[in-house]
Amino acid sequence: AVSFAGFICLGLPDGTLGVAWPSLRDGFGRTQADFGMVLLVHGTSYFLNGLLGARLNRRFKPHALLIAASLISTTGLLLVATSPSWWIFLIAIALIACGAGILNTTINTYASQHFSARHVNWLHACYSLGASVGPLAMTAVMTRQASWQWGYVLIAMAPLTMAAVYVITARHW
Repeated sequence: AVSFAGFICLGLPDGTLGVAWPSLRDGFGRTQADFGMVLLVHGTSYFLNGLLGARLNRRFKPHALLIAASLISTTGLLLVATSPSWWIFLIAIALIACGAGILNTTINTYASQHFSARHVNWLHACYSLGASVGPLAMTAVMTRQASWQWGYVLIAMAPLTMAAVYVITARHW
């Protein structure tokens, strides 16, 4: 159940950027084409930290990586919400992807060793659930006349909560 919740949280931020982008773009005075830079930063960070995650999994216990990854993602989400500039925003995007890459690698490594193929499939379905709920949450925030920043603060509560859950369940990992 904790792994499934972790993968729901992993998916939450992924669709929110598309909902928030028009407001973000206007707030930072960027062009539509700058969305490509955001995707490049996110994709590169996710890829590199996914690769790094394999090495980290050999060196550290899963719970330590899950706690760290959740806190890195939380930091990135909160930094997105408070970014004073475009460049800080891009650093925040890299942090979100960093945490996600490490979390994804860690839970998948754990799952491959402890779960059946059926449970691994459900694990990935949970990611899809999170990726579906994230944009809905951002839309709900923004349609209530709140800024996109509050949407990111709301979503940041999920990995922060999961960090606490990983601390509590540390001995089970």
